[in-house]
Amino acid sequence: MKRFVSLIFAILLALTAVSCAGGDNTVDTAETTAAVIATLPETEAPTPPIALLNDAGAAVYAIIRPDEGSGDEKQAGIDLKKSLKTLTGAEFSLSSDFLMPNQTIEGVAEVPEILIGATNRPESIAAREGLTVNDYVIRVVGTKIVIAGGCDLMTKRAIEEFLSMLSAENGFALSAETDIRGKIERGHY
Repeated sequence: MKRFVSLIFAILLALTAVSCAGGDNTVDTAETTAAVIATLPETEAPTPPIALLNDAGAAVYAIIRPDEGSGDEKQAGIDLKKSLKTLTGAEFSLSSDFLMPNQTIEGVAEVPEILIGATNRPESIAAREGLTVNDYVIRVVGTKIVIAGGCDLMTKRAIEEFLSMLSAENGFALSAETDIRGKIERGHY
């Protein structure tokens, strides 16, 4: 749309300039249009949203919690599963980040996962970098949705924020550019 509006504006500008110049008032619009289009920057198509459900209404993502996480992180995964079931009607699987000896991190790199807390996935590790005890993050990284906090309480707060972002109106989807860092001041928990 931006490109189209820019094109129309450029054509009008070229016609105005030619009409004010006097002399031969003929304009080769095809040549002018081609020149204008050649100078316009390429615009990228918007990235489609990340949908938690497929067209049949089944869960696309699995919830992953840390295998060696705290009891609160494990409970957060259970609570998220229940909340997503209530919100969407879909059954989401829940498992730990434990990998069998024949599995590798690279082997699950393209699997759609909602990562809760301090999982062993590189996306969780990178997203949690620099978090303080009062911070949380919600970030989409490729096929992963990272929901984590600097402490268990902030992970719970991040889950609450994540759930508030989802609705039937938006198709239970997130923007592929989602990158939210929140901070709760002491005493405001």
